Amino acid sequence: MENSKLRVTTNMANLAALDAAKTGIEFSVWPRNALGVWGRIKAIARAFGGDYIYFDGLAVDALILLTVKRLLPFNRTRVVVMNLLTTTPQTRGDKFRFAIIAWCLRGAWRIVQYHRDTTELQQYMRIRPERFVFIPFKVNQLEMVMSTKVTDGGYIFCGGKTRRDFDTFIAAVSQLPYPVKIVTTSNDDIRQHGSYLAEQRQLPPNVEVVRLDGSAKPFIELVAASRLVAMPIKPDICGVGIGVYLLGMALRKCCVISAGPSTTADLVGERGADLAVLVPPENHTALRDAIQKAWTDDAWREAVAARGHEYAMKCAGEERLLASISEWLIEDARQTSRATVPA
Repeated sequence: MENSKLRVTTNMANLAALDAAKTGIEFSVWPRNALGVWGRIKAIARAFGGDYIYFDGLAVDALILLTVKRLLPFNRTRVVVMNLLTTTPQTRGDKFRFAIIAWCLRGAWRIVQYHRDTTELQQYMRIRPERFVFIPFKVNQLEMVMSTKVTDGGYIFCGGKTRRDFDTFIAAVSQLPYPVKIVTTSNDDIRQHGSYLAEQRQLPPNVEVVRLDGSAKPFIELVAASRLVAMPIKPDICGVGIGVYLLGMALRKCCVISAGPSTTADLVGERGADLAVLVPPENHTALRDAIQKAWTDDAWREAVAARGHEYAMKCAGEERLLASISEWLIEDARQTSRATVPA
């Protein structure tokens, strides 16, 4: 370790582009194009000749690499998966697929998550707590965020697309007189992420739906012009919504968010100095009351927003995230042996 650089294969092109002289890591990029059988075999052989394989997400290639690791546990290469997003299995088919994924993941050296609370993931997948690592997420498009003018346009922003509970949100704000903008993409898109917004029904008169094409700039501008951000999230075993609430915090907005894996352990500050307003999921009354307090109590709203802003600035942007990953890889290699963790 002291005499040579770590060798890491990753599917993160920006991570692989880091300077090996500064990081102490020689990265190689996992090929993204269709490889064919022989090409994939050669890529796997190369990857398993290094020290780590570091994959963002759980695409097919990650599952193949994890399967190889389970079948060849004596190989010294450590497979690390980051940003595992999965949901509680419901149907028989879901449970079968979930069981396969869980079996594969038990071959991972570590699972890096953007949230600390992985209790339900541990239980459902039968993976020990020490396998999970927390690395804070980043503020997406930080430079654009910092250059965007922040105003109070007198409306509540509710947006994003992954497991958003728009029904509970609409039930909450229908009882309030405040203007609301629900900002998301098409239903064809958000349905793939566990969300749906039925516009064909009669929405409350204070609710406006804004459908975007996924571009960052208009989304950021709509957050920046809001008075506060509300993020109702459906309960599940994985945390979601971190990118949007960090965006809101970076823009000095008070965020009202459903409690869950992505919030409870990360946004409850010391001595009650919470970084956001957390409410029980699927509880429109609690959500309504929290929104009303945040709207009417200027001093309280601004205090929450200030604490959230400080936290978001510590999370910083992509450069900090990539540095954190590199530092963790170096530290993990120093502190642990080459042996894999038993399944």
